[in-house]
Amino acid sequence: LARKYPNMDWRDVSDLVYGQRKHPTTNELIPSSEFGTEVHKRLQELVECLMDGKEPEDRSIWDDWARPFMGWLKEKDVTPYCAERIVSCDKVKIAGSVDFIGRWPNGNFFLADYKCRSCNNDIPKFYDKDCAQLAIESYFLKQELELDHLPECISVCIDTDSAKHHHKMWKAKEVQSGIRVAKLCAKLYWETRM
Repeated sequence: LARKYPNMDWRDVSDLVYGQRKHPTTNELIPSSEFGTEVHKRLQELVECLMDGKEPEDRSIWDDWARPFMGWLKEKDVTPYCAERIVSCDKVKIAGSVDFIGRWPNGNFFLADYKCRSCNNDIPKFYDKDCAQLAIESYFLKQELELDHLPECISVCIDTDSAKHHHKMWKAKEVQSGIRVAKLCAKLYWETRM
């Protein structure tokens, strides 16, 4: 990309690595990271309003991408616990920010992570790294809250084109593998960095 755009600022070249998306109102191309940040921000606002028993004060241009998750929460009778919570572990020496923590009707916790991605032919994109990220955060939350269960992990792929949401519940064996992978990555990182 740097060779293709030799006069472009390096920050703008960096943004192109992850692609661009059309802004909902201006149709101007913006970095995909900016698109995702705005959707995450709106989801946090909506979840916090729900937790406070309030209606959002205004409509947002990002509602089309955020509201399907709110409908899913209602449909599944989920009680929000928090949005955008930092979890960490001194032993593993990493931390992560969980997009959403909720409770099923039976009281068990689960974590959800939003990913804004383009889904060609309505086929969502989920990756093993998505699971590893959620899995280690679930492991940390279990420790922090001293839970008797490992919270389930759900990746939410938000189609940047259609605004449709796709949910993937990671299987228990995938979550356990994700925990091992994250711990090994952390160990390798600290071994090579130190």
